[in-house]
Amino acid sequence: MAASNVADCPMNNRTPERESIWSVGRRWLPWCLGLIFALTIGWTVFIAVNEVSGGKHDGMAHTAGAVVSESAPAVPLIVVYAIFVITVLDIAGGAIMVTYRYLERKFLKPLEEKLRAQGRAQGRAQVQREWEEWNQRREEAAAKGEPFSEPSPGS
Repeated sequence: MAASNVADCPMNNRTPERESIWSVGRRWLPWCLGLIFALTIGWTVFIAVNEVSGGKHDGMAHTAGAVVSESAPAVPLIVVYAIFVITVLDIAGGAIMVTYRYLERKFLKPLEEKLRAQGRAQGRAQVQREWEEWNQRREEAAAKGEPFSEPSPGS
């Protein structure tokens, strides 16, 4: 058997890998980047509409320059907001899983065991009833002197 490094086993890592720059879980990074992209585009469109509707600048070059210069200060805030939202979603997902597992252990597992025990008891009662009915038919046939060739239950 080859020796393995215990630290390499993904089941031993209780905390998910995180991206140091973003401080979000690696599985959430695409969502975070997508949210940053969507918020940046939305904010830029909002600024562009205000610049164009205000008629403050002449020509596309001046309008584009104004949009970039007025949108740029909001980018760090957008990044922080996206990281915050994704972190809250990550924590909420964990809280939901912890709650689900607690409720499963507290209510679902005992109910499942109770239903299994009832099912086993009903199954045993059914088998007992089949044997008793078979035995009664066998005894009736013997009392009448008739041959009894019915196979026993479960055979």
